[in-house]
Amino acid sequence: MNNLIINSVEALLFGSGRPIRLSEIRNILENSGTKAELSEIKDIYNENTDVYVKLEDDFSLSITVGTPKNLEFLMIKDKIT
Repeated sequence: MNNLIINSVEALLFGSGRPIRLSEIRNILENSGTKAELSEIKDIYNENTDVYVKLEDDFSLSITVGTPKNLEFLMIKDKIT
């Protein structure tokens, strides 16, 4: 999958402050010159997002934001109900 599409969709989802429909995301991408099929955008919803932060004292922090699909997989795997 195109990293530009992934990065753009992540930025839209984190920065929007509200839920965004797939068709809205596609329209925004197309208006900025990036063509994307709805299926490509929908696949992004099922991927984890890694966030890296480097602080002033050179301490690094890494956070993985999981998706509902991945959390469901882990719950089934670990037999959590």
